Order: sequence, then C-alpha cells, then structure tokens
Amino acid sequence: MELRIAIVEDQEPEARRLELLLRRAFQGDGPICTRFSSGDDLLAQFTTGAYEVVFLDICMAGTNGIETARQLREKDPRLLIVFVTSSPEYVWDAFPVHPFDYLLKPYKEEKIALRPPSCGGCCAGRNRSWMCGSRGRPCRSR
Repeated sequence: MELRIAIVEDQEPEARRLELLLRRAFQGDGPICTRFSSGDDLLAQFTTGAYEVVFLDICMAGTNGIETARQLREKDPRLLIVFVTSSPEYVWDAFPVHPFDYLLKPYKEEKIALRPPSCGGCCAGRNRSWMCGSRGRPCRSR
C-alpha cells in the first residue's frame, strides 16, 4: 500500500518542488501525491482516510491553511498535518490543530527526507521524523 499525500499549495512552483522532494525522499517507494491549489479545493473532495499526510500552506486565498486544518482535524483526528509556510509568525496559531510539523520555506531537502533507523515499534514517539523507518509509513505515535 502506497503512502497517500495531499499537497495544498497555491503557488504551483512550490507545490511541484515539494512533490519532487517527497518523491526523492521515498526513492523507489514513491508516494501518491495529489495537489490542491487551495484549502477549499481539498475540503470539497476530502474524505476520512483518503490521505495519510497533508502538507498544507497557511497563507492562501479562500479558507486559509489553519482553518482548513481545523476542519480536517474534525473529520479525521489521526490525519498527519504538516504546515508548510514562509510565515514563522503563524506557528502559535497552528498549535490548536495539533500539527505534526511546521516547515518553513524554502524547504531543506534533508528536513523532508528525515527517516529514522528501524525502530520496530512505530518509533514510540522517540524522534522528530514523520516517517517510521521500520515500516516506511507515517508514524502515528508522535
């Protein structure tokens, strides 16, 4: 089963770059990435379990990333949400939706590619990576 990722980014070059970095991080285990240009586009099509991870820009037209995350969290409490933004000042506004991570643009490839050594127990929350090295799947124990 392949990892399903939603990328919500209103700047097409940024969305393409993030998808490229994610594909590089997984090498042969390429994830299935679906891109959306707004939070409203994702929310209109979202169903629980459709994605395991959502990379979500914050500053977008229409429903902003934080409000989009709030609505996603209501629909799927276990969804991993990773904010991707050039605006560090929103980090505290993001806390109430319990994001998995908050990445600042421009992305650093090594930050996207973090994969811990095999843990045998889905990481048990012992690291800052969003991937479980033993299974190559999102770590839900964080």
